[in-house]
Amino acid sequence: DKVVQDSKLYSDALSQREKEDKYSESYGKDAATQRAAYDRMRTALAGMSADAAKNALRTDPFFEENLSTYYYYKLYDEFGR
Repeated sequence: DKVVQDSKLYSDALSQREKEDKYSESYGKDAATQRAAYDRMRTALAGMSADAAKNALRTDPFFEENLSTYYYYKLYDEFGR
C-alpha cells in the first residue's frame, strides 16, 4: 500500500512539474513579446512631437489592444499625460 501511494505521489509531482515547465515557457515568451512590442511603440512615439504622441496614444486603440495593461499604462504615463 505504501509503495502504491509513493508511486502516485511521484506521478502527481512529475505531472505538476511538467505543467509548470510548459506554462513558464509560455509566459516567458509572452513577456518577451510584450516587451518587444512596447519597445517598438515607445520608439515610434518618441520620434513624434509631444502633442502628436499624446494624441496618438489617447485616440488610437492599436496601443491598448496590442499591449498588456502594464505596458500600455507605462507608455501612457510617459506620453499620454
